Amino acid sequence: MNPSEQHFVSCQRCGRQIEEQCAIEEDGLLLCGDCVVAQTKREVDQAEAASTKLRQQQREQQLREIRRQQGQRAVLLLLLALAGLLLAQWVTHSNRPEPVASQKFVPTENLTTTQAFLVLALHQYRQDHAEHLPERLDQLVPRYLTEDYRPILPRFRYQPLATGGYHLELAAIPADDREEPVADEPARGEAQ
Repeated sequence: MNPSEQHFVSCQRCGRQIEEQCAIEEDGLLLCGDCVVAQTKREVDQAEAASTKLRQQQREQQLREIRRQQGQRAVLLLLLALAGLLLAQWVTHSNRPEPVASQKFVPTENLTTTQAFLVLALHQYRQDHAEHLPERLDQLVPRYLTEDYRPILPRFRYQPLATGGYHLELAAIPADDREEPVADEPARGEAQ
């Protein structure tokens, strides 16, 4: 091609003179190669920035979703633990044994048991007094027996023996002292 046949045009963006065949048409404008590259670089940078921003928003959205799910799991675990604790408390409370009602022993109601307590008191007296026995049963009150035993002591015959032992038995109850029949043990053949 001849230099006279070459046609030059101006870049419509930067104003530089370029050959008509080297001019690139972009959006209806004739541009030089440098302006096209710069325009393309700006578009790529803008697209990359938009893409980065979109990825960041998506990442933040995913993190929020993960935190929300973790929060829900934590609340669920807390509720399950609380329900388990309440269940354990209820089971503990409902399975608690009933308190045992203590009964006061009345010496006049069961003379056999009273006699057993007298034997224990005599044994303790003997240990505390160098193997000596009391002269009378009322010497056992109040240190070895409570005052509740004093009215019942006359119903027992007590005799210390010279050999160091003693004889203790239930005496016959006078008819005027009997308010209620007192049964030591049921007779054989009777229903219990």
